Parts: sequence; structure tokens; C-alpha cells
Amino acid sequence: MMMIAATSTIFTRRLALADEDDDMSQEELDEYVKSVTAKNSGEVTYIDVDAEVEDSSLSSTFKMSSLWKLGSKSKSVGGGDSSNYPDATFDGLLDPVNGTVAQRLFFTKTENVDVDSVEELGKPENLQVYKQLYLEGVNDTFKRSDMLGASSRTDSNGIKYYDYELVASPPPKSCPSAVGCLYPEHIYLISSCVKDKKMFVMVIDATPELWRQSGASLKKLRSTFNVIAKQSEMQSDSIVVL
Repeated sequence: MMMIAATSTIFTRRLALADEDDDMSQEELDEYVKSVTAKNSGEVTYIDVDAEVEDSSLSSTFKMSSLWKLGSKSKSVGGGDSSNYPDATFDGLLDPVNGTVAQRLFFTKTENVDVDSVEELGKPENLQVYKQLYLEGVNDTFKRSDMLGASSRTDSNGIKYYDYELVASPPPKSCPSAVGCLYPEHIYLISSCVKDKKMFVMVIDATPELWRQSGASLKKLRSTFNVIAKQSEMQSDSIVVL
């Protein structure tokens, strides 16, 4: 009841301003009403995010809930070779209700790979992920990972992606038992593709607790990873010479 009253008050004030401003169009008012209604009803929309991977012709993008907040961009994920840091790392993903959704998101690009598509590497379940997706120099936890799931998908441009869930245990020396650690340290959700002889990889880093809490949402986020031609390239490709 309070939310309806508050929204009504906002509309009343905005309509009053509209009466004072003859230049305000009906379309602008409709858009404002729509945005306020969506915000107060809890309606979820999805926004395109540029992963900021440097490339002259291709963009790495993904979609996330407009309610989520992406952490600040940093350099290292730690534990890897300093010459092979990810091309972009974001420190966490936050939900206003549930708090932290993922510890970090990072993206890599490897040039001059010897395949034109991830399909040429073999079936997704048969890949040695840390090696064939060029993650071994990023962080040594990938070498300790076991495959939880593997699948493939094809985007609207016909590019094939391999998606993975990996479970990474802590280093053996940190385990209290000679048998090994009972619980994993990381759950990695990975999406990868090859375009123009470049391997692009997205990694979502979550703890087991975050996986239990937001696993479905994280898998949906991963499935939106997309590598596309930059806008200028797309425009130039569409030009027809008569």
C-alpha cells in the first residue's frame, strides 16, 4: 500500500512538472511512467555489458540483471604468471537482496590459436579445459579442477561456444587430512569460443555457497557470453558498393 502511494506521489509531481513544461512530449512521459512502474514492481530487465577485453575488431559482451552491480575492474586474479593475467577482471557481482552472487568475473583472449572453432578441439566433455582454453597460466586452481558439467551452444551468428562447470579443491598442503579436502574451494562457470583465430573465455568464480544460492542465475549469466564484431565493423560490412 505504501509503495502504491509513493509511486502515485511521484507520478503526480512529474505530471505537475509536465504541465509547467510545454516541451515535454507524451513519449517522454510514457517512458518515465514505464521506468517507475518497473522499478517499484520489481520487474527484472537485462542490460548488455562490455567486458572491456581489448581487441581491434571484436567485443566480448554478456547480459546481466539490471538489479545487479558489477564490481570494480582490477588486474590480477592471483596465483598466476604475471605475464598472463586475464584481459579483464571484475571484483565480484552483487545482488541488492542476496548480497554477493560471484567472487569475480574475468575474461581472457588468446591470439593465433590453431583452430577456427572450439568444435575442432573435440567434444566439450573430452577437453583438458585448463590447457586447451589457455587457463593454466592464469591461476593454478584450474589444474586442480574436476569437470562437473560440459555443454555446447550456438549463437545467432553461428559461432559455437563450449560451456563448463568446474570444481576446484584447495591445495593439498592446506587440507587437514591426508585423504584430501572434503569441500571444494571454487566453482568455475566457463564459456569459451574461437573467432578470427582468437580464443575468448569468460570465467565466473563462485564459492560452493554462492553456487547453491545463485547457481541457476549464474548459469543464465554465463549463457549470455557473446563475441561479436564491433559496431564500426558491423556498419562497414553492411555498406553496399554500387
